[in-house]
Amino acid sequence: MNVARTLLPLAVAALVLAPVAAADARPASLPDRATTTDILHDVAAYQIGSSVPTKVPTRTNGDLRVVRVTHTASRVRIATTFVDLSPGGNLQEHDFAIRTPKALYDAEVFAVPGHWRGSAALSRGNRQRSCPKMTSTIDYTKNTTVLVVPTSCLGAPRWIRAGAGMTIVSGTTQYADDGLSGTAGDVLTIGPKLYP
Repeated sequence: MNVARTLLPLAVAALVLAPVAAADARPASLPDRATTTDILHDVAAYQIGSSVPTKVPTRTNGDLRVVRVTHTASRVRIATTFVDLSPGGNLQEHDFAIRTPKALYDAEVFAVPGHWRGSAALSRGNRQRSCPKMTSTIDYTKNTTVLVVPTSCLGAPRWIRAGAGMTIVSGTTQYADDGLSGTAGDVLTIGPKLYP
């Protein structure tokens, strides 16, 4: 019996089927987490009703420093670290954007005088979505926030892209910072695709 002749068809079949199997399997090289270090002293000030920003390099409260995003099969976790995070102003809004293959979700953690621990809300388009197991934590001692969104609230996506920002309203002025960009605007910058 010629072993080479017997094994040759099997080897050819393996080579032909290998790309199909590889396409179905998740490559180990796909990232499940990303860390972005933001530019320091890039907080912008807007007068309410105006879209013209003014840089405020001396402002540290709300100046994002690091954004860390992790995507697992069960949750998306976004952690932010600030140069300084102190209670103050009329409203503090921690903004998060989560893009999936099918939709863009917005999450906000609102903190106001008398309730500086904050409350989280999730929306898709203009509609608020129920997500009872979503959690948020604001730690003014460590200058951090953490948002955890169960992937079940996002349609169990095969990948996500995420971003984070911060807005503090004080009187008629809004101070804003986009954690993945040197500018602040109406739309958050989002990071690379992350896979569970």
